[in-house]
Amino acid sequence: MFSQIEGDGKRAFHYFMSPNSEAKFMVGAWNNREGRTPDQFKRWLMTNIGGYDEVTYRPRGRSWFVLSGYRGDDIYYEKVMFSCGGQVVNVMAVTYPSGERNLYNPVVERMEDSFKPARSCS
Repeated sequence: MFSQIEGDGKRAFHYFMSPNSEAKFMVGAWNNREGRTPDQFKRWLMTNIGGYDEVTYRPRGRSWFVLSGYRGDDIYYEKVMFSCGGQVVNVMAVTYPSGERNLYNPVVERMEDSFKPARSCS
């Protein structure tokens, strides 16, 4: 459903795009050098990255959170998980046209269910 595409040059991320749609998928991880907690990172993300004006879904746990909603005519779903005692930030982000929600909602749900940080921290 997604084919890998050229990203922004950051080695910690992999970018994919549907060949039949405007749907995009990004996954990656990086060291949490700033030592942010999930709540601190969520606030930073919403303040500095932008595009979070219409958040419709925002569950959270002790070491993870989700932000989902609308950006114009697109639906976005972003899951952020902290692992290795908070030392690593793992991100999965999907954006797709809201008119294709019946196709992509089940796909995103399966992706979200299987998205897990690495078991080893070494």
